[in-house]
Amino acid sequence: MSDEVTFSALGDTRAGNGDKRGVLNGPNKFRASFMLALVGVVLVFAGTSNALIEVLAIACGIAALVARKVKSIPREQQMAPRATTIMAICSIVLGVAVCFSVANGTGKLNVEVNADNWQGGSIEVNMTGTDSSGKAVDETLRVTPGKSKTIPSAKAGTYSFKVDESALTVNDIVYKVDQSSERYDFNKKSDMTVAINLVVDEEATSALAEKKAAEEAAAAEQKAAEEQAAAEQKAAEEAAAAEAAAQKKAEQEEERLNRTVYITGSGSKYHSSGCRTIKKSSVTAITIRDAEASGYEPCGVCHPR
Repeated sequence: MSDEVTFSALGDTRAGNGDKRGVLNGPNKFRASFMLALVGVVLVFAGTSNALIEVLAIACGIAALVARKVKSIPREQQMAPRATTIMAICSIVLGVAVCFSVANGTGKLNVEVNADNWQGGSIEVNMTGTDSSGKAVDETLRVTPGKSKTIPSAKAGTYSFKVDESALTVNDIVYKVDQSSERYDFNKKSDMTVAINLVVDEEATSALAEKKAAEEAAAAEQKAAEEQAAAEQKAAEEAAAAEAAAQKKAEQEEERLNRTVYITGSGSKYHSSGCRTIKKSSVTAITIRDAEASGYEPCGVCHPR
C-alpha cells in the first residue's frame, strides 16, 4: 500500500513511511500573498490623492513578496504566483509614484467668496480637514468677497470650509452662505478653487430693520423724556431762583422800611441822621415806612435808603 500524504494550507505535512512534499490544489493553495497583492492594487487606485493610503498599498505589496519567502512556499503550492508577483510589484511601484506625485504636486488651492453688492471688508473662513499624510489641519483665512485667496501651505488632502456668519452683516444687510458645508478633495495635481457664495438673508435683514427701528423709536422716546425732564428741572430751578430773589428783595425792602430816618416839623423830606440840612433843625425820629405813609419823600442831599 502506498504512503498517504496530506497537506495543510502551508503545504508541508508528512505521513506514512515517506517524507514527501505535496502539491496543494484548488482551495488548499497558499492565498495570503495573493490576497495582500490584490489589496495593494486596490489601495493604489483607491487612494490616488492620499499618501497614507498609498503607503498602505506599498506595505501590502512588500508583505505579499515577503510572505512567500518567510513561509518558503513552493511555487506550485501558491495561488497564481505570477499574478501575485505582478500585482505586488505594481502596488509598490505605483504607490511610490503616487506618493511622489502627491508630495511634489504644483497645484494650488484657492478660496473665493462671492457676494453681490458687498460693501464690507474681509471675512473669516475656517479651513479644517486632514492632509494626505493624515495630519489634522485647522487654519483661519481672511478672504475679501470678490477676490480669490491662495493657500500656499495647502497640501493634498480633504478639507471643508466654514464662514464666520456672525460677521456677515454690512450696512444693515445680513448675508448667509448659499450652500451647505461640503468636503473637497484636493490632489495637488492641478489647481482647485473653492467657491463660497453669499446671498442676502431677507428674513434676517427684515428682522434687523425692525429691531433697529424699535431701538431708534425707544431712543427717541427716551431722549424726549430726558429733554422734558431737563426743561421741567430748569423751569423749577428758574422759578425757585425767582422766588428766592423776590424773597430777598422783599426782605431788603422790609429792612429799608424799618430803618430810622428823621423829619423836621416844617419839612416834607426825611433824612439820614448826618444830613447837613437838618443840623440846625429840631428833628423827630421815624421809620421810613411811617414817613412815606405820611407823605414824606427822601432827601435829595443825603438820599436815605
